[in-house]
Amino acid sequence: AHTWKDFFIHIATIVIGLLIAVGLEQTVEAIHRQHERHQLEQELHTESEIIQRNAKIDIDKYDTALKFQLALRKDLSLRISSHGKLNPPPRADFASSTGRGLPASDTIVILTPIWEAAKADGRLTLLPEGLRRAYGVVSWRKSVIDKHLELSSAARNAVNSFAFQFSDIQSPRSPDLSRMSEAQLTELRALVTDSFEKLLVLRNQMVDFSGELNLVLGKELIDQQALSPADWKVLTEVRASHRLDLAKMVREIDAEDAARDQVTSKSTKPIQ
Repeated sequence: AHTWKDFFIHIATIVIGLLIAVGLEQTVEAIHRQHERHQLEQELHTESEIIQRNAKIDIDKYDTALKFQLALRKDLSLRISSHGKLNPPPRADFASSTGRGLPASDTIVILTPIWEAAKADGRLTLLPEGLRRAYGVVSWRKSVIDKHLELSSAARNAVNSFAFQFSDIQSPRSPDLSRMSEAQLTELRALVTDSFEKLLVLRNQMVDFSGELNLVLGKELIDQQALSPADWKVLTEVRASHRLDLAKMVREIDAEDAARDQVTSKSTKPIQ
């Protein structure tokens, strides 16, 4: 450059070239980040669908376990109130042997490896604020469920450990209530009651967890600190679809026991 004009043209060319290079680099980076974001959203969505299916299975299994505990408590109360004169037959499947989440309940462990990995490596910042907050709520609920799962497991194990003292080696999962003193029956009933209450809390937490997953999967994002009327509608619908009618459970138990006793009475009736 021999003149100031040539010099400024040269400088302007360099600056424009640098701006173009930076712009291209930022464009490539933005495209890459957008691809990462879409990939993460898809992975989290797929993971949430799997968790949702498992949660529904767990809720059904918890309901079955709750019904069994109500029936067992009924048997214990009959034995106690009759001072040992009534001896209800052992309940079928006192405790399943194939538990996977809650011991002896057949429930499924809820895992979130993709969320945990994205949280650890900082990829959660790729998500929009609303979606990130929604998944944060789901993650928080899972931590609450894990705590109640531990409490419920301990309570269920306490019932099993106590009850199995009164069973034969050939059928360790069928304790004989007639072998228990009234004090032991009362103690077992208290353990069953405690297990029932803890499982009920766990079950209700799982229902809310299912509702919050619906918010994420339905893309009704939580864009504010408080839930909107639309969010509450989703949660209310889930709670209604999984409403637990304990009175109905008791009626079903009574009807099943009446049918069982009738069959037993016919089979033991002497031939004329």
